Amino acid sequence: MSPTVTVVLPTAGRRPLERTLAATAGADEVVLGLDATVGAAGEAAVCAAAGTVGAQVVRADAPGASAARNAAWRHGTGDLVLLVDDDVVLDPGAVDAHRAAHAAGDPDRVTLGRPRWPTDRRVTAFETWVDEALQFRFAEIPADGETGWWHLYSCCAAIPRATLERVDGFDEVRFPFGYEDLDLGRRLDRAVGGLRVRLLPDGGGIHDTRMTLTEWRTRIRRIARTERDFVRAHPDLDAHLHARFVATRGHRPPRSGRVAAAIGERAPAGRLTEAVRRRAAIWWEHDLAARFLEEWARGPAVGGGDERHGPAVGGGDERHGPAAGGGDEGREPGATPPS
Repeated sequence: MSPTVTVVLPTAGRRPLERTLAATAGADEVVLGLDATVGAAGEAAVCAAAGTVGAQVVRADAPGASAARNAAWRHGTGDLVLLVDDDVVLDPGAVDAHRAAHAAGDPDRVTLGRPRWPTDRRVTAFETWVDEALQFRFAEIPADGETGWWHLYSCCAAIPRATLERVDGFDEVRFPFGYEDLDLGRRLDRAVGGLRVRLLPDGGGIHDTRMTLTEWRTRIRRIARTERDFVRAHPDLDAHLHARFVATRGHRPPRSGRVAAAIGERAPAGRLTEAVRRRAAIWWEHDLAARFLEEWARGPAVGGGDERHGPAVGGGDERHGPAAGGGDEGREPGATPPS
């Protein structure tokens, strides 16, 4: 029997929601989780947008994407909770794709949709690089779409309500924004004795946001802090990004990298030669590694684990945190599968 679907959208009210909400057609209900920091004017705007599709709005008790999602899914009633970030515009049929994939009612099954860059604007080489190298790790998922908890990205993922209830949802205290989906995935994996995550080819949507190096220079510092928190909460896991960036800093970037990177921050990847793209990518990696490691050094030492699941680098939603940031920040990077 097909499950009923609750679409959960966390929002801090800083972006238009009409397109995102219109794309949720097919869901049995839509609940927006309003960040606790949103003022009266912002709340009124969110409620007005929600009213256009009959969505419900519930205010979180604490700041952060985790608290907003928790408030929303607990308020809803659907058998299946479809988590969608407020900058993801679902493809037509995406809701039905997730619903159909959960028809068997397997408690250990989570489905995933892939966000794609818009086709109606210029996507820079930097955006392409950060999406593929840091934000997500979709390229690592096997052709059949089957993977594990380390690829649970809360930007577009469907989880059975009963399974979510087993771990009481997101940890809004330790992970209010950043690494919250990886933490959830790891706890779900333990609760069900092995989480099965499947990427659905027709379950994604358009990632309607922009990313810049300036924004990421700020974001990467928060990622350093949250990765430290993550490996402290899960001491059997390695600090993947820390190890990656330590290795990066052991090599010198090409002298022409700065020029290539400046070009890549403005031009689409398709307009650059492979050599320019490669030099730009190396320079961006070094630039962000320096900031990550500087921030990491400010905190207490953390011991690594013996599994190879550390997070890759990725977003997080500073729209749901103390530092206001543009673009898509509510989730953290995926993790590498166990060796």
